[in-house]
Amino acid sequence: STMAHFITPGPGDAVLLAGYISLPGDPQTFLPQGTAYVAQYSGRGQLDWRYTPDDQSSFAGVTSLDRAPDGSLYFSDIRVQDTVLTRLDANGQKIWEYRRPQKEDLFNPELALRVKVVNDNLILLGLTEQYGSAATPPGTLLALDGAGTLLWQFHGIGSGPYDPAVMFDIEVLPDQRIATFHSFSALDEQGRTGGAILLLDGSGLPLVSMDQDSLGLTRILDLAPLGNQLVVAGSTAAGSRLLLLDESLNVLQQRDFPAASAARLATQNDTVCFALLAASDPEASVTADAGITTFGIIDRHGQRSWETTTTDYHSQYASLSVDKHRCAFTDTKLNPGAGVLDTPDASSRTVLYSASGVQETIEVAGSTGIANFGHSLLRG
Repeated sequence: STMAHFITPGPGDAVLLAGYISLPGDPQTFLPQGTAYVAQYSGRGQLDWRYTPDDQSSFAGVTSLDRAPDGSLYFSDIRVQDTVLTRLDANGQKIWEYRRPQKEDLFNPELALRVKVVNDNLILLGLTEQYGSAATPPGTLLALDGAGTLLWQFHGIGSGPYDPAVMFDIEVLPDQRIATFHSFSALDEQGRTGGAILLLDGSGLPLVSMDQDSLGLTRILDLAPLGNQLVVAGSTAAGSRLLLLDESLNVLQQRDFPAASAARLATQNDTVCFALLAASDPEASVTADAGITTFGIIDRHGQRSWETTTTDYHSQYASLSVDKHRCAFTDTKLNPGAGVLDTPDASSRTVLYSASGVQETIEVAGSTGIANFGHSLLRG
C-alpha cells in the first residue's frame, strides 16, 4: 500500500507528495520493509516524476521534506542500516545521499524528524533517539552543505522519550539564525527536568538562550518564527501560555489559557495561528478527554482576533497551517461507539478558520491507524 505523509507546493502550480510504500515484511526477521517515495504532480493532477531509493529497507518512508531556493529537494528517511538524507534536483533525479549508520539497537533507533533548508549551502537535519543519556536531551542537529558534507553537529535538543505531544522543532529566522529548543516531559523515565529555547548562528554556535523557568513555563511545546521574533507555546503550573519573544528572547507579550499538553503554531506575515490541545495522558496518541482545546488567531502584538474552545475528541498527531490570514487545523476525531464495549470510529477532521471565525469543517472517515499516521496541509 502507498501512504502520503507530506504534501507541499512544488515549482509553479505543481504539488509534491512524499510518503511510504509498504512491502511484504522479511520472513526471517519479521521486520517491516518498504521504500520512501517523492512524487511531483502538475496542477492538473498528472504525474511529472516519481523517485524511490534503490534499496527497499525503509521503516517509515519520508519523515521530513523541504525545498531549497535553487529548486533542490531534501528528504529524510530511516532505513535498517542508516538514517538517510537525500538531495534530488528539480526533476526528481538523485544528486547525493548522506548516510548516518544506525546503532545496533532495534529498540532505540535514531529517528530523523526534521529537514530544514537555511540556504542552498546549509541544510539542517534533526535527529533524536527514544532514549538519551542521563544528562542531556537525545536530539542532535546536523548541518550539511550543498554537496552533502557534514559541517557541524549540535547536541542536546528535543524532549525526553520520543513523545508526539511535543514538536521536535527547528526553525530558520529571516536573518538565518536557527531557533530550536529542548524540554523534558514530566513523565521522563530518567527523571530529567528543565528546558530552554536556543538561538544558533549558521556555524552552530549558541547566540542566546532562555530558560523555560524564566518564561514561567513547565514545558515548551512548540515555537514558530514571526519575522525575527518567536512565538512560543508551553505549559505552566496553572495552564498554558502563548508568548511573543523579541530577537534577544525577551518577552514582548504573553497570554494565558487553560491547560494543554500539546500545541501547534503556524505563522505568516503578521498572522499567528495556534492550537492548544488538552489531553489527560500526554503520552497517548489519541485521547477521549473532556479537557478544553483552544484554537484561534492573533496578531504579532498578541491582540486577539478570534478564538474558540472545544471538548471534542482529538489526536496529538495534529497539523496547523496558515495562508493569506486563514488557518487550517487538522487532527483525528474519535466518535464513541454506541455501547461501552464498542470500538470508536475515527475520522480525520480539518477546520478552516480566520479572524471572522470558522469557515468550514471537513471530516473524512477512516481508521485510527490511517488518520493518525501523518498529517500535512498544503498552503495556497
